[in-house]
Amino acid sequence: MLSITTTVTTGVRRGANERLRTEMLWQAQAAERLALSIVERAASGGALKTASSEGGLFKQQIALPVERGAASLRFADASRCFNVNSIIDGDGKIVADEKTRFGLLLGAIGLGENKGAAIADAVADFIDRDSSQESQGAEDNFYTGLTTPFRTAGAPIASVSELRAIDGVTKEIYARIAPFLCAREVNKRVEINANALTPDFAPLIYAATDGTWPLEEIRAQISKTPPGGWSPDISAFWQPFGNPQGVNLAGLAGTEPTFIEARVLLEAEQRFVEETLIIKVPAGAAGGEPKVFSRVLGGGV
Repeated sequence: MLSITTTVTTGVRRGANERLRTEMLWQAQAAERLALSIVERAASGGALKTASSEGGLFKQQIALPVERGAASLRFADASRCFNVNSIIDGDGKIVADEKTRFGLLLGAIGLGENKGAAIADAVADFIDRDSSQESQGAEDNFYTGLTTPFRTAGAPIASVSELRAIDGVTKEIYARIAPFLCAREVNKRVEINANALTPDFAPLIYAATDGTWPLEEIRAQISKTPPGGWSPDISAFWQPFGNPQGVNLAGLAGTEPTFIEARVLLEAEQRFVEETLIIKVPAGAAGGEPKVFSRVLGGGV
């Protein structure tokens, strides 16, 4: 009888837990639809043009109505980053200019020119499809010789956290560079939202413009961002620099986010579900509806 009672009790608890989990997942999906609706309304109404890193849409946490629990939704700009996947093209081949910019970014963050170039080579080798090794990179013959062997991805990364598997990316280096990086579409640069930049993110502009202007000048210009943002276009942001080297500035930076992160946190009966969405925002009010680019249960980017 004791054995039967224990078995039945355990089964009931498992059933209740599974029902609660399923219910919370459905609530997360409902929150996802709400997040898309909020972003679409903000984009069509022009609110994203004045959304700084801590203002406008990104200013507050939104409470969501749910039964038997609590839920919240918070947005953040997700377009002030370097897309690691931009260093390979659709055929899995390395895009040399983008790999060079990646190295410039890592160097400007504080790794130094040589270390930045070495990690850029290692990342390129890890995600490209061929077995040709960059000068400071590493291919399968290196990783399969480790104590715990594995192979290179040979494909774009889905999360920046995958960089921890790459040669030379220590825990300390990863913590330093991760805030500047993201994983987006192959062979496409993320248009940086200049209105959401802070001086700490000056290395993104430095790398995007091939190191044309000194970091300190870029930081100074970012600190001059008007209260309403750079409007109506980005030309006022570039104006003080000039362009003696003829860098193509088209598509490097804009005045509103091209990607937005939405974090949903659900709590019910001392259980939690966290979902992180990356929402792709079409350019301009007539550019189409925002779409979910990626979703992760349990947090992460």
